[in-house]
Amino acid sequence: SLVCAAVARMFAELLEVSFGVAYGKRREEDAAEAAARAGAEAGGDEGEGTAGLGVFVLDPILPGQMLDLNVFEPRYLEMVRRCLDDQPPLPGYLGSRSRPAEEEILGERGSRRFAMMSCVPTAGRFGTEVEIVGDARENSVGNRMLVRVRGVRVFEVLDGHTDNYSGLWEASVRYVTDYDTGEVEGADGRDGDGDGSDGPTAQELSRDLDDTLASWEAAVLAGGWERRHGQMDRVRTSLGPLPDLHRGAARALWAAALINPLPGLGVAREIRHHVLDATGDAREQLRIVTEAAEESRRLMVDKARFTRRVFWPVVLSVVVVAAAAIVAFLPPEDRFRKTGQAAGVVTALFFFSGFCSL
Repeated sequence: SLVCAAVARMFAELLEVSFGVAYGKRREEDAAEAAARAGAEAGGDEGEGTAGLGVFVLDPILPGQMLDLNVFEPRYLEMVRRCLDDQPPLPGYLGSRSRPAEEEILGERGSRRFAMMSCVPTAGRFGTEVEIVGDARENSVGNRMLVRVRGVRVFEVLDGHTDNYSGLWEASVRYVTDYDTGEVEGADGRDGDGDGSDGPTAQELSRDLDDTLASWEAAVLAGGWERRHGQMDRVRTSLGPLPDLHRGAARALWAAALINPLPGLGVAREIRHHVLDATGDAREQLRIVTEAAEESRRLMVDKARFTRRVFWPVVLSVVVVAAAAIVAFLPPEDRFRKTGQAAGVVTALFFFSGFCSL
């Protein structure tokens, strides 16, 4: 907020005036430490396709998915403002210390991109880089911001740590390109034909995925599981077309984003983090989404069958018993006439029950 920003500036000026030598030395040490860390990262074996990103720890998100974020934690507000290049950091406020390597650690200012993970970033874990789309909306006080993000690409964490000043998680990441350029076989070279493993091969799973998803989506529409009319059409528009047959890992990510959409349908178990953790093994990713889609379809069909064959007959039976009880308490002169009317209603209800049970 503006009050916090003013206090931060006054505090920084007070430190510099009261402890000029020590304060300057501390700033130089911080800058040297950050520069050394950046130099070590630059001199490593990361190569091309690497970056440093601030990490927003929340639910998993996959490439192509859209999510509306209500940002209110100070560390995430500062990170989002930096991504939007909304304002320069204030010395001594929310981890915005003066450090030359800040760009390498948190990503380029104004990039509109940061990382999202379902856990803290540790080496070997996977997450998704997201991009802010559209304009951010911030309240007048400056302590809450609404942004919409879209999943862009998957990355692997090389190193993760928290910023001592802001508490924000930061990560050095390597972007995964296997699902962009690889064949159905995974990054470990397994194609599912000669690896000796049981079950369908990656090629078979990738080929059958179209029919599996079509059956699953038909069950969603037939059962009226959409939260809003046309939700599945909007999800497909956001994700784009299903990737080509030979891009097994990309197809698995696309399918996981379809059956675990945002906002969720509540008809399939959460598999997005499992699919991300299996990055590098296209066969395993395809197996996860295929089993989840088939399980979800069976549950939706069974529930619809239960509703038709059990729920409605029970409800109609209760109605019949209630009607008979009401007729029994009627005066004798009205009982014959009311009984005939009730019989007609009951007959119509039984025909309706039989139709629902088909």
